[in-house]
Amino acid sequence: MVEPLPPGHLLVLRPRRPDPTPPARAFPPSRARRSRGRPSISPLVGAVSLIAAALLLVAQSAAATQASYQIATLKQEQARLSAEHDQLQAQLAADHAANRVATAAQQLGLSHPGRWQYVHATDSPIALGPRPATQGRTGVWDGVMAVIGVITGRPLAATSTSR
Repeated sequence: MVEPLPPGHLLVLRPRRPDPTPPARAFPPSRARRSRGRPSISPLVGAVSLIAAALLLVAQSAAATQASYQIATLKQEQARLSAEHDQLQAQLAADHAANRVATAAQQLGLSHPGRWQYVHATDSPIALGPRPATQGRTGVWDGVMAVIGVITGRPLAATSTSR
């Protein structure tokens, strides 16, 4: 049904909508129209670039992890070498100190004692105990007892009383 228009109203004509079914063509569609039906290359390129970016990110993450492990190993080795350096420096300082003492002793005319050394009790600044009474013996007897003590490996008492 057509509605009547009010008086004084202009009638505007609009073009018709095209028919949704195209007319049958006698010529095949052009190359440009044929390619519209196929999927384009751009989604394929996008997918490949996305996969490549993901692989690059994974490779970079793996390299960073490996580098961090390498850094930790090198820090441990540095700490070990630093401790060894400190130990060697302390040992070197001790050796230099011992060398200085030996040099100073040689300059004073001192020499290294042998394995055993006899120190007479009267000349010793260390109080070893009461001095036994010498019953008419001379210092030669004490020297002989000291030599026997060195040979046997234990000091012998210079007294005539046996225990």
